Amino acid sequence: MVLALSSILFIREPEEQPPISEREYIEQELKDYPALKEICRCESGLRHTNDKGNLIVGIINPNDRGVCQINYPSHKEKLTEMKLDPDKLEDNLKFAKYLYDTEGKIPWRCSQSCWSEALKKLGI
Repeated sequence: MVLALSSILFIREPEEQPPISEREYIEQELKDYPALKEICRCESGLRHTNDKGNLIVGIINPNDRGVCQINYPSHKEKLTEMKLDPDKLEDNLKFAKYLYDTEGKIPWRCSQSCWSEALKKLGI
């Protein structure tokens, strides 16, 4: 933005936005996917990395990766085709949205006992 007062020219730099946290980013990315958000809350606590910065992996199946617990072996072909890496937060969310849009809740049916009540309360 440029402001001119009499013959003096002032150039004002745009204000920088503070970086958002991983959690805020996840919440923002899933705002249009309330069911997926609840599923991910059950799967990972809406976290992609733990307190030490390590990727969240499944307790029962360590092939389940990140915030949306994408099972790499099951989806390797499509992930490769889409050029996505489920270990990267943005790609994990992008692929989860793709899965949800194409298959609904089916890929996360193993954790249904955790998220089904929350979805009922949301009317989903």
